[in-house]
Amino acid sequence: MIRPTHHSTGPAQKAAQAGEFRRYVYNQVSNMEKIMRKLPLIAIAVFTTAVAHAEPIVDVLKIAGKSENEVSNYLGSASSCGKSKYGNKCQYAKGETEVVFINGKADWITVDGIDSIPFTKSVLAAIGLNEVNPSFSNNFTLRWNSIQGLMEVSIFKGDSTSDYAYIKVKTK
Repeated sequence: MIRPTHHSTGPAQKAAQAGEFRRYVYNQVSNMEKIMRKLPLIAIAVFTTAVAHAEPIVDVLKIAGKSENEVSNYLGSASSCGKSKYGNKCQYAKGETEVVFINGKADWITVDGIDSIPFTKSVLAAIGLNEVNPSFSNNFTLRWNSIQGLMEVSIFKGDSTSDYAYIKVKTK
């Protein structure tokens, strides 16, 4: 018969095991606390990546400079249209978009459906544009001049996220 040695049994071994267990639990709790502190950053990174790779709410390049028929083919039928000082102005459900047709072409485009998008340059992806640094920015406006063939793109801030995008294709 083999007898256990004093190193493998008894109160000393149990105390050592208890100490190991306490250290293990402490380390696990510490690791969880570190993860919990990083969770908001992880969530933002995941959300921003999802926004950057999601389908655009409205791809403005597909309607910029296009006729009313071409715009309707992409955005769907206009919910309403009327005359403005500069030309026909139509509202579309997709992206809560409004288009002013100057000389028969989509020239001034407003996209209201971006209010869930962070107020950062990443909002460009939501309107089908490549993310680049703005030409101008302050606490309320992000603006790009001469971006991807468009004269000007402005994003205006809502309470905490983007409110709407205003795109000038050709006419000031």
